Amino acid sequence: MRARVVEAVAQIPLAMSESFAPDILASWILSMRNIQADTGMRESIGGGGQPRATTQGLMRSQKKTK
Repeated sequence: MRARVVEAVAQIPLAMSESFAPDILASWILSMRNIQADTGMRESIGGGGQPRATTQGLMRSQKKTK
């Protein structure tokens, strides 16, 4: 049983490296940009003023309203 545990533990780095593969990471980034664009569109339609294009813009505008 210990041999099976050691074998399973040895596969962890491989699984982690596969999860950060360029195509998966690019897909995740594209999804995040799509969400940001969708949020900006909804805010501009809802009368929230200028759409916010970036996370930094979100943080700056939140500081101004507080």
